[in-house]
Amino acid sequence: MILPLPEGFPETEGVVVDRHTDWQTPALKVGIVNLMPLKRRTEADLLGILDADTAVVDVDFISMRSHRLKSAYAGHVDRFYIPSDIALKNHYDALIVTGAPVELMEFEQVDYWDELTRLIDHASANVKSTMFICWGAFAALYHRYQIGKRLLPSKLSGVYTHSLNQPSDGVVAGFESHFEVPHSRNTEIDPEALDRCADLSVIAWSDRTGAHLIEGRGGREYYVMGHWEYAPDTLDMEYRRDSDKGLSPLIPENYYIGDNPANGYQARWQRWGRLFFHNWLKSLYER
Repeated sequence: MILPLPEGFPETEGVVVDRHTDWQTPALKVGIVNLMPLKRRTEADLLGILDADTAVVDVDFISMRSHRLKSAYAGHVDRFYIPSDIALKNHYDALIVTGAPVELMEFEQVDYWDELTRLIDHASANVKSTMFICWGAFAALYHRYQIGKRLLPSKLSGVYTHSLNQPSDGVVAGFESHFEVPHSRNTEIDPEALDRCADLSVIAWSDRTGAHLIEGRGGREYYVMGHWEYAPDTLDMEYRRDSDKGLSPLIPENYYIGDNPANGYQARWQRWGRLFFHNWLKSLYER
């Protein structure tokens, strides 16, 4: 399966979902549960960072059958995505669950909650490693460990410096003591509940954002609160989209030069994002 290029994605950076080569390294089968509203933007972000790696990766995009899209992407999803009940019958080396625009809802109120939790439970038993991103991480932490979320006073949006809580090995091999991560969310996890959970280990954090990278079950689960997968312009796109809607969003912190959207942006996290995904994919061959 080959997905069409996302709107505005340069032709020179075309993303092919199936990358069959004559390499001796076997392909890794990765399922991506894309819950974000701008489907092609998220596809571009994730496929772009997976494509930057040297691993051979075959990707299936997975949809929630219980959630019927009303946007222009409905036909795109029908054509190029696999419903979760079918995905449950497939073999995947890894699974990625994205964020979703439902932060302000209770988890059980989300129309595809039961369907998503069935997929999370299946992955726990059958997938080598699952990466939960942003709301996907909140959802899985709540479902698997009963760790709740809390509403922030204002949206956390920008690029922030983080530190490691443990030696730089595993998925953070090659990391320096401080590195950058973009965030874009309205909620945070309950830090006291996280501290009480002996099954989870906080790998990376910051005073400003709290825990960013959490490991569970010896690397079978990774909870990523930020967005290492973001392309350089994704935060800018989100800010201008919300501005055009009259939502008066806060300017993303530490992102625009001089904190002025007119001056352009700096994508200081890409080196670390690529390294994290590289290490994660590499770990799948070792499991």
